[in-house]
Amino acid sequence: DIMAVSKYNSKFVSSLSTTLQLVLEFPSTSNVSFKPVTLDSMRLLEFKLVRAYHALPPALYSQAHSHLLRMVSSLMLDGPTTSLLPKLLHSDDVSLGPWGIGLDGVEEALLEAFEPVGLDASVVWTAKSEFASFATIKATNVRVVDVSVQLFAVLFVAQSDKNRLQLLTHVNQCIKDATTNTTRASMQTNAMCSMFLITKQLSRSRTPVGKGEVLTAIQKFIHPFIADADTALRRASCEALGMLCRSEGDSVTNNLVRSIAELVKKPAKDVMPSARAGAAFTLACIQRYVGGMMSQTHLPSTVSTLHVLAQDTSSNLTAMWAMHALTITIQCSGLNFSSFATPTLMLVSSLLLTDTYVAGSHPTAYSHLGRVVNAIVGALGPELEPVSPTMHKCNAVCGELEAHSHPLVRYEAIAFKQRLIMFAPRVVQPQAIYPFLVSQLKSPYITLRGAAVTCLRQLVQTKPESCAGMIKLATILFDMLDHEHDTQLHQEIQHLITTLLDMSAGTTPSVWLRVCKSVVTASKHQDLEEDEALTSKPLAQPAKNMSDKVNVTDEDEDEEENEGSRSGGMAGTKAERNIEISYRGYTKVFAMDCVRRVISVCKSTPVAAHFDLSLARQASGLDTLVLRLHELVGMAFNAGTSVTDSLRPIGVWTLKDIVEAFAPCQDPDYEGHGLLELYQAQITSALRPAFAPDAQPQLTAVACEVLVTYVDNSFMVHTPTVLQKIMALLISPLANLRQMSYPSYSEKMVTLVQLALLGALARLYAAGNAPGHSENVTKIIPLLQSSLPLLRANWMAALRDYAMVNAQPAVPVELYKVTFHSRSTAREIGDYYADAFPLILRAASSLVGTPAWYQGRSGSSHRDDGEEQHSNDEEDKGSSTTDDTDTSLSETAPEDDFYVLLGLSLRALTNQSVPDRVSLCIHSCSYLLHSDYLTPHKFPHEECRELVTVLSKLTMHDEVAVRSATASVFLRLVSNVSRDYFSEDTDTTPSSPQSSSSSSPSLSSSNSSITQPSTRMRDMLLHDIVTVCVAPLHQYLHTGPHQVGQTAAYTTTHASTEVTDMIAIALTSLAKLSALLPPPLRARYDSTLLFTCLRATELAHGSFAPVLSYALIGLTAWARAPSGTTTTSTSSSSSSDVSHDLLVEHETTLHGAVLTVLKTFDFSKMMTGVDPFSKDSSQPLIAALAALVTSFQNTTGDITDDDIHDRVIGELSNALIGQSGKVRATAAQTVRMIVQAGATHQPETHSYQLAMKYLREMGPALALGLVSFQDYDAHESPLAQPEQRELTEDDVSFAGEAVKVLVLANALASEEHKLASLQVLIPSLVCMLRPATPAPSPIHAQLHTTAIQIILHLATNSPVGFRSIMPTLPPSYKSLLESSLRQALLAQQQAQQQAQSATQAKETAQQRTTDFDAPKPAPLKLDFSKYG
Repeated sequence: DIMAVSKYNSKFVSSLSTTLQLVLEFPSTSNVSFKPVTLDSMRLLEFKLVRAYHALPPALYSQAHSHLLRMVSSLMLDGPTTSLLPKLLHSDDVSLGPWGIGLDGVEEALLEAFEPVGLDASVVWTAKSEFASFATIKATNVRVVDVSVQLFAVLFVAQSDKNRLQLLTHVNQCIKDATTNTTRASMQTNAMCSMFLITKQLSRSRTPVGKGEVLTAIQKFIHPFIADADTALRRASCEALGMLCRSEGDSVTNNLVRSIAELVKKPAKDVMPSARAGAAFTLACIQRYVGGMMSQTHLPSTVSTLHVLAQDTSSNLTAMWAMHALTITIQCSGLNFSSFATPTLMLVSSLLLTDTYVAGSHPTAYSHLGRVVNAIVGALGPELEPVSPTMHKCNAVCGELEAHSHPLVRYEAIAFKQRLIMFAPRVVQPQAIYPFLVSQLKSPYITLRGAAVTCLRQLVQTKPESCAGMIKLATILFDMLDHEHDTQLHQEIQHLITTLLDMSAGTTPSVWLRVCKSVVTASKHQDLEEDEALTSKPLAQPAKNMSDKVNVTDEDEDEEENEGSRSGGMAGTKAERNIEISYRGYTKVFAMDCVRRVISVCKSTPVAAHFDLSLARQASGLDTLVLRLHELVGMAFNAGTSVTDSLRPIGVWTLKDIVEAFAPCQDPDYEGHGLLELYQAQITSALRPAFAPDAQPQLTAVACEVLVTYVDNSFMVHTPTVLQKIMALLISPLANLRQMSYPSYSEKMVTLVQLALLGALARLYAAGNAPGHSENVTKIIPLLQSSLPLLRANWMAALRDYAMVNAQPAVPVELYKVTFHSRSTAREIGDYYADAFPLILRAASSLVGTPAWYQGRSGSSHRDDGEEQHSNDEEDKGSSTTDDTDTSLSETAPEDDFYVLLGLSLRALTNQSVPDRVSLCIHSCSYLLHSDYLTPHKFPHEECRELVTVLSKLTMHDEVAVRSATASVFLRLVSNVSRDYFSEDTDTTPSSPQSSSSSSPSLSSSNSSITQPSTRMRDMLLHDIVTVCVAPLHQYLHTGPHQVGQTAAYTTTHASTEVTDMIAIALTSLAKLSALLPPPLRARYDSTLLFTCLRATELAHGSFAPVLSYALIGLTAWARAPSGTTTTSTSSSSSSDVSHDLLVEHETTLHGAVLTVLKTFDFSKMMTGVDPFSKDSSQPLIAALAALVTSFQNTTGDITDDDIHDRVIGELSNALIGQSGKVRATAAQTVRMIVQAGATHQPETHSYQLAMKYLREMGPALALGLVSFQDYDAHESPLAQPEQRELTEDDVSFAGEAVKVLVLANALASEEHKLASLQVLIPSLVCMLRPATPAPSPIHAQLHTTAIQIILHLATNSPVGFRSIMPTLPPSYKSLLESSLRQALLAQQQAQQQAQSATQAKETAQQRTTDFDAPKPAPLKLDFSKYG
């Protein structure tokens, strides 16, 4: 690359050399007269050539330096005056002149820019922020001189000392030989500008010129201009000397300071004022460019010299330049100037008392004094004390500046207060600063108004207590905002208003609402004194009932305000101050933004009463937002329905903020109802006009989002009627959605509204399918069912448009017929699609496999009878769709839409920059993995592997939610894939839609059309799936063992939220994949699956204990025989043999794993709650242990280690007597699983004997657990009474499982032991009974129903044993059982009687129907017309 660039530069320099030779051969314009056009062309060529050389490094064209120097020196010295000097000089010295300050300079620049001179047509007008850059179009000859000066400086630095000296000599000689003063002045300016650039380049590179003749020549050339009468040349020479001192070092600096000191020692009458002024500014430039640290040794002499020059009463020029130089010196010195602060302030004070600084004269001199004081405040900063003499003198000077009438002086007074606020905030007194700043807001000078606004904002931010009583200021600022035209001042005013609002709206929201309301409604201003009184006195007692405020109209409020103004202003003084003001539209929009900000500020405050009406009523004197809810809704309603177009969207947005903030607020006067239910009419009425045909498209788009927020809120419950009206607003435009148009607006506005409607409906439908959705969404989903086919068609059309615009090359896009935009607006609607795309993608994906996915498509065979009946009913009602709608429903095939959704999901998942969008796309992928499409024909291995590859990258995502959702997608893929997906003889060639819809593929139909698949692709897919599933465990392998010694906070959070969830889903996916694979493939991956589960059991320790549960479950799934996965009858026996052989082969490994688990963990701590994971991990842990034991006894029966079973029985017993109801229920369920598994075998087998062992050991504990449900206050119990506690749903689950075990024990007991079994079972069931009076709780009633049903069953099936048990029961048990049985029998009889009565009534009704159907005589026809 370097060689290529070098070759390119050499060719470019060669062409420039040729052009240079041509330019050098131009005849002199002094000898030959050219036409203006020819002269301009020659100058333009020279300009282009010099600029090209200036853009290249000088080393590339070293051979052309002599020719270029001859040309540019001629152009520089013979041409007009350069225009570079104003841009090169330091911007902080603009007050020294010679150019004006403020807008006058802008006007002059504009006039100069449009002078009728020769212009270059190739130059394009460019707008910049600087005022001086307005005159960017200059004459060609001036532009030639500018670039010549720049190139001369570059070439001068690149020359040797000999050539430099020759160039300087030539320049000096040309200036001396100038014939006229104008020519000499132009040459001096151009030469001085080139010297300035030379010293600037040397100072930047820190390259010294040296001690030779060149340095002397440069100094001799620059030094005389210090005393020049031209201000620009004097400034340029002073700065050049300062930069020369920076590059040359201390020797040059010392000599220069010494020479200036000698100059100042001379009498003022013997030295020109310009020379003394230049000397002062040179000292300042030394401080500026050399630096305060490097020039610290010269600081005392510099300050003393500047003090002397500042007191020069003979020349104002010298005094002003000295004061400006003193300001620069203070700024560069910083804290080093602290020892000189007091004498400098004394100097300033003495100067204010002289005749030269009489009030009203010399405003520039006054401004320089103010800058000196401001620089001292900035340098000292926090070291200023409130009562120090230094601070007293500063305040005295500032007072003089405030009293001055000139705006430039007052500006420095404001700057002084701003410096105090920034650098010395503890000396700031807001009550002293605030009145002066507010008075400057009404100044006729924009500079003062802008400075006052900025200073006020800094005062509010630094001293928040100064916000008290500033509501009057907010009103003034709104008036300023309405009248100011400067954009930057507009922004500053808005920043100040929002700062005031943020500081005070949390305590006085009603006052801010009152101010904003006066702006939005353009009503009369309340007296500002009354507004101030509102902030100082407590508010009136709020209304006792919020419903009293509901029917208050705007007219009533206006009458109250008018009455208040009349009562407070009888003399007419206040009435005169109420002025009619009509604000502009943008001011009203900003006022509504402030209303929204008030809501946001109140939400961020810790005051809960802002959104709780009960607390607000109790907090007397506290200004809360909830008491002004009616005003908020009224303002939002008025803005949303305003005649001002720009105000409507912000009004609707305010309604959204109100709904989000006040939705949880309940009405204390109407229990169970939300406070916003009182304002449903206003909210819906404000949104309804937004969906009118003539509404603004922006308003409709905003209203869609607000409407969804209003509906999808879990705290607000809407009636079905309200929801139907709301949904009608969103659904009604669907019929003509594709034909929508806005003739008065751009075409992209149509796309905005269409996508907003589709996105809103997609969000509602997706929320209905998500877990934990609100009750309103549950009611809305049935309302969307009839429109789902049309929604599906429009959603897919929008997604296809998005895909073509963003993912396809230009040629297919031109051939594609777009639906929701035009080709002319394709580049402008990207943001609209980007906002709606994730929601539409998720909603459309959730339809895959549902009836709405197939309804309306041609050749669809997936409509059930219910749908056909519904369709027939709709046709009978006359509500059939139009031909266009039918066409849109069947315009694409289901398989094509499926691949569009899959492709867009995968493309979106590759961009992981937005976590929320990635999560939505992951959920879309999860919906797409429907069993209808996870077949070898519809979802080949190639597409599946692409999906797995994309998802595998998300398993390493930074967001935990993304990783968990990705793991869930893999689990869904493994769970829903067809059982023949990984078979050996499956055809993965995608079938046509007709063949795929007619019948699902089956491996048993092996005809000639099925071809052998690519086993390599299938093996690669399996390898990728297994790798992704094992990846979380690898992460656990690295974090688990090495992080055991870390803090408990890390291990608890990290293991429970991140690692544990990932491993749980991964092990579950591996277990399902193991059961899915055919025997040959399963044998290939057995080692990996087994090692993964066993490794998890070994590493699951300490706070990582939850992993053990899923590892044991994985072992259980692996140990089960995969006979269900066989696809042919010939392979079933071989599959069973393979599974048995594998289990026998790894029997020792499994046996060791179980022993390791039981010896490693202390389950007793987990059951008693000592372990931090006892609530989460003990339940699946004991279930996994039992499932593992059950699996072993079902397969081999060879694991007979009594120690293992004794340990499991002991841990289950501990769980049954624990305090956690969920753990007790799980333990009882585990016992039932073990007993049921053993009961299926013969009595002589080991599995049956093992089940009996668990039954004997666990039966008494289960019965004792049932006895604990007895109500001990009403009955006496012969057993030990545990502590009474409240029952839960987990207790009901435990009782059900325990009863099932005891009933199963009675069924398995022999004849001689059945009586003993009943003696345990019946008393346990009696403990669960409850009489009807008093009315039992729902949980007790459920226990009673379960117990009485089983007792009746036992009494019916075992009458002899039941009768023999009854006499042995205690009297209290017997009476309770008899009353419960009597009550149950009576309930059965009543139920039978009711059933018989219902049957008789039905038969009677049918008989009456038959009688009505019999022939009836014709009715009589009577004519009463004759009796009229």
